[in-house]
Amino acid sequence: MANKAQNSLNVLVFTAHPDDHLCAAGTLMFLRDRGFEICEIVATGGEKGTRLDAAGKRSTAVDLAALVDDRKREIGRASEIIGIHHSAFLGLPDSEVSRSYPLIRRLMAIIRRERPVIIFTMSASDEHHDHRALAYIVAEAVDRASWDGYPELGEPFRTPMLLAMEGMRRIVPHVTVNITPYLARKRQAAAAYLTQVGPDELRLLEAMNVYHGFFQREPGVGAAEAFEVPAHFPINLSALVSTFGTAAQST
Repeated sequence: MANKAQNSLNVLVFTAHPDDHLCAAGTLMFLRDRGFEICEIVATGGEKGTRLDAAGKRSTAVDLAALVDDRKREIGRASEIIGIHHSAFLGLPDSEVSRSYPLIRRLMAIIRRERPVIIFTMSASDEHHDHRALAYIVAEAVDRASWDGYPELGEPFRTPMLLAMEGMRRIVPHVTVNITPYLARKRQAAAAYLTQVGPDELRLLEAMNVYHGFFQREPGVGAAEAFEVPAHFPINLSALVSTFGTAAQST
């Protein structure tokens, strides 16, 4: 990943596991169509998860190495559908994501190099430990990346928007984005995760999008994705409007 100009249309996505980007897939498709370049950093390989069999049943009796390979192939297919330009793995152990100073520095260096207009990450209110841990780690890295100092990590950079994605637990959003035109492509991206996402997960994901779409209360809005603004990171409303236009609502 080359250094980016400060005014580049660049988006960073920090996720805990392969498939987590589905939480913002429609929004990322919208941004891709508006010319943004999207880079995703995945913390773990999802190696401690379960595998769905052909009958849709989950099993923990799996070949972990094969499961990681499958999930990397799946995220590759899904990322192509979503329009993610580049994906990289941090190589952290699944279900053991935790803060360390070297990890904070790794994320600071990425942020300073990519200089994103928006960073998406997990919600600190999510039910999964890795999601909650990553939310706090990314928030700290975003903050520290704006400080003076650490010249070896690049020039300081203040990210205009940090948005936390809704996971499997409904949030009270600060921002919602209309994804109605992208719902069919989002289903295609979710379908790429044969080992992870079953019919129940698909129904829940779509139901949450329909719920938030209803509360946009705009004609033609059938589905929306929801985001939180993490504490101590007030949103730059001019950046929100210039980036999303009428597709987003702030509450």
